Amino acid sequence: MCKGGTYDQEWGGFYRYSTKRDWSVPHYEKMLEDNALLLRDLLKLYRITDDAEHRRYVDFIAVAANHISLIAPFVPALTEMLQKAT
Repeated sequence: MCKGGTYDQEWGGFYRYSTKRDWSVPHYEKMLEDNALLLRDLLKLYRITDDAEHRRYVDFIAVAANHISLIAPFVPALTEMLQKAT
């Protein structure tokens, strides 16, 4: 999954799903709950394997989850502003 199309290689974290059957093109929506669960599982994997690459993904997902949680409270207001603008 970490090397697939649903992983955001620039900002970290995982998109919720793909628009293609082969999962190569993500639908650009990240969910805090999804990323938190993946973070938990990757952290367990890192603790078992002590693999630096797994640690890198743990760090990226943690940063992405933090960004998502900071933005989440403003999403309804931003959505309303965008709807009023159109």
